[in-house]
This record gives sequence, C-alpha cells and structure tokens, in this order.
Amino acid sequence: MEIKAKTDFQPSTEALEKWLSTRKSSINVGGVSMPQFFSDTGNSADTNWFYIACAGELLGLVVTIYGGFKNGGIFLIFATLSIIMFVFCDFFFAILLHRKKAAICKTQTLILLKDDAKKSALAKLDLDLQKGRFLDFLLVSAIILFALFKVVGVVLLGVFNNLILYLPIAIVYFIVAYIHVMHTGYYFAYRTTENKIAKDYIEFAHGQHQAKQFNQPVALPNPLAQTHIRHNPHEIVLNPAHTDNLHYIIKARGILTDDDIINLLDGQEAQDKIPLFKACRQLQVESYGVTF
Repeated sequence: MEIKAKTDFQPSTEALEKWLSTRKSSINVGGVSMPQFFSDTGNSADTNWFYIACAGELLGLVVTIYGGFKNGGIFLIFATLSIIMFVFCDFFFAILLHRKKAAICKTQTLILLKDDAKKSALAKLDLDLQKGRFLDFLLVSAIILFALFKVVGVVLLGVFNNLILYLPIAIVYFIVAYIHVMHTGYYFAYRTTENKIAKDYIEFAHGQHQAKQFNQPVALPNPLAQTHIRHNPHEIVLNPAHTDNLHYIIKARGILTDDDIINLLDGQEAQDKIPLFKACRQLQVESYGVTF
C-alpha cells in the first residue's frame, strides 16, 4: 500500500483499521517470525483471482439467462432472478467470511507486545477464532452449494444438447467458489483501504490528517554500531537521558510501515532487532490511534 507524502500525511484511524484486514504474512526478525501490521502481501494474486471469478460469474450469468430464454416464459424470469441472487450472495458471503481479519491481526500484535498478559491475549485470540468458526463453516458451505445449484440449474434448463459440455461449466463454477472463499474478501479489503486512504489524502490537501510525531524509548543489550539511524522520516537516536549508550529513542513521524521497520533494522545485530522491532510495533499501535 503506497502512502503519499509520508512526512506530512497520516491516514485516518478508519483507513488504518481497514488496512489491518488486508492479506498478511510474517516478517523474519532476528530469526523470529513476527506478524505483519501496516503492510499487505499477495494483492496482485488476489486481484487476478478476483477478475477470474468475475469472468466466471459473468459466463454463468449469460449461460443461465440463455437457458431461461431458450425455455421462455416463467423459466426466463426464474432463471434470471435466481442467478442474480446467487451471484450477489457469493460476493456478500465472501465479504462476510472476511469479517474477523482485522481483529485477529490486532490480537496477534497484543500477544507480541503484552508479555505479562500473554495468557489472556492467547485466550482472546482463541475466542475470536472459535466464536465465528461455525458461521464460517456455514458461509463456505453456502458458497459451495450455490456453485452446485448453478450447475443443476443449467442442466435442468437444458442449455446444451451434449452432456459433456456441462463439465467445463461445473469446473468454472467450483473454481469461482474457491476464489470467493480464498481471495474475494482480501481483494475488497485492499480496495476499500486504498480508496479510504486516497479520500483521506484529498482531505489532507484541505488541512486534515496531518502527520504526528511519535517517540518510543527502548533499551538494548548492546550499543548499536551507529548512533543515528535514519529512514526518512523515521530515525533511531541515543536517548539523551542516559549516558550508557544502551538506551535509544525511536522517532516516527506519521505512519511507520512494516517496510520502514525493516529498513531501520537493516544491518543491526540479531539480539538487537527483536527489542527494536517491538518498540517500533508499539509506535505503530500508538499511531493507529486505538488502544487495544
């Protein structure tokens, strides 16, 4: 996700909340796998799969309406209304299936930062995952059943004279169902985030969403080789309140993305990267504007 004018512009909390629901992977920090926060991965693949799903839905729409037209009368009306309903439900259920992604991302970060509350945080994460698991099962089952109903509908309408021609239609419908389960929610999450950030940037031109300064102290087991590390507009400097060269301040202006953190940590010793990363993640949480 590209953030324009990062030195001066800071997206709204609403935009950042949407960003947390985009596809995440993990970051290798000093040999330890850390969850992503302000970053996204796999957007190109999700977009391509989404377009394939749209093409499949359009093909199914045309084939089904043609079958209704071929039979005429009430069959045309029933076929048209049914396929439109199934397509709408496919997209709606895919988005609903994606509803917990931001909450899970936030809880994973809570586990990372709140060592003293690790047990309760883990319990909360497990609760978040368990709470909607049955609904997730119903949503996935419904999307698969819709694909089956579409195939049955095309067969009953007698669209093709050769039965073998129904096989590629069935394959297309079930590929579309797979895409809705695995990719559609992430596609919409990325697009809504992108649109909201773009809207915030327009408002920034009128004096809103100005970047704020955030500081986070961090103590390290060893002094850093460099006393001033900068990745515009963020930097790591010695803490003037201490003279042991083991205490530093991470200064962030605006949004500190995961890529920014990786650049700040580049070249540091493995044992220093983890406390630095946690301090940077704490800054991300503060800039997010919500306590959780």
